[in-house]
Amino acid sequence: MPVVRVTWFENKDDKAKKAVAKEITESIARNTGADANSIYVIFEEVAQADWAIGGNLSEDHK
Repeated sequence: MPVVRVTWFENKDDKAKKAVAKEITESIARNTGADANSIYVIFEEVAQADWAIGGNLSEDHK
């Protein structure tokens, strides 16, 4: 039972989530032989203000 966590900025629409979940699931099934119905994709949405890159909040990152 593969579990994949996708952590990204909040406010992604359902169309993007569906496309990403489908591609991740297809890739894991193809490359590992796992049954697609046993692959879980979990989306974790984080506010941009709660994410830092290189020591700076991402909203300030240029």
